[in-house]
Amino acid sequence: MAIAVALLMICAILVQKTSFSLTSPACPNVFHLMIELGDYLVQDYLKVYYGLSLKQCGGISFEISGSNSFSYNIKTSPSECYIFKNRVRAGQSGTSKEGLVTYWRLNEDCPSGYTYNITYNVCFKAYFRNSDMKYWSAAMSQCEQDGGFLYLGNSKEKMKIIHDLYHRASVVDSRVFVGASDIAKEGEWKWFDGSFIAYWKPREPNNRNNEDCAALDLAQSSERKILDFECNDRQLFICEIPVRPR
Repeated sequence: MAIAVALLMICAILVQKTSFSLTSPACPNVFHLMIELGDYLVQDYLKVYYGLSLKQCGGISFEISGSNSFSYNIKTSPSECYIFKNRVRAGQSGTSKEGLVTYWRLNEDCPSGYTYNITYNVCFKAYFRNSDMKYWSAAMSQCEQDGGFLYLGNSKEKMKIIHDLYHRASVVDSRVFVGASDIAKEGEWKWFDGSFIAYWKPREPNNRNNEDCAALDLAQSSERKILDFECNDRQLFICEIPVRPR
C-alpha cells in the first residue's frame, strides 16, 4: 500500500493513488480508489455540493445509498463535490474541468458468483456461456447491475488470469469484451480507470468496421492481447468489481 498522506476526521484516510478509507465508530470500513480520469467531469452525476472539504465529500458519498464514486474539485471557489451512482469511467460523456480528482468506492467483499484475486484486490466473473453473449453496452450494463464494470486487462498478469480461466472452461469463441474503448475520442483508447492500453495485437487497432470497443483475444497463449471490435457484435465478457485491501 502507498503511504497515507492525510487523516480525514469524518472517518477517512487518504492513501495516494491507492485507497480512501472510511474508518470510525460511526461507519464501517469503506475504501475509495483514486483513478486516472484527470481533469474530466462525467455528466451523469446524481448531485453536486459546493463548499465542502474532501473529507465531507467522501462522507456524503458514503452516506448516499448506491453511490459508488465521487469527483472532487478543490481548485474552484467554492469547491465542488459530484456524487455518482455507478463508478464513473473513461469514455463516458463529459467535459474538461481543471482540478478534478475522481474516486471509486471499493466493495467490502465479492458478491455471489464472483472470484476474489488477492494480488489485484478485485472480484471477477466470466460470462462464458453461449447464452451470455451480449453487445458491449449490454455487457457493461450487466456488470453494473452486479456492482462493477467490464474487466480491466491493463496488465499482462491480469490478462493471464482470464486466459487460464478461459482454457479451463473450454470456451469455443476466443474473443471477450473488456473495459476499454475509444468511444469518447476516436483513436484515444483507454481503460475505464483512465490508463492507456499497452498490449495490442499486431496490426491493431485497425478500426476496420468502425470498431470502438475493446476485446481480449484468448486464442493463443503467446498473444493474450487486445483488439478493437464492433460494439454491436455479441461477445462473451468478463466483469470486475474492485474490493478493499485485505
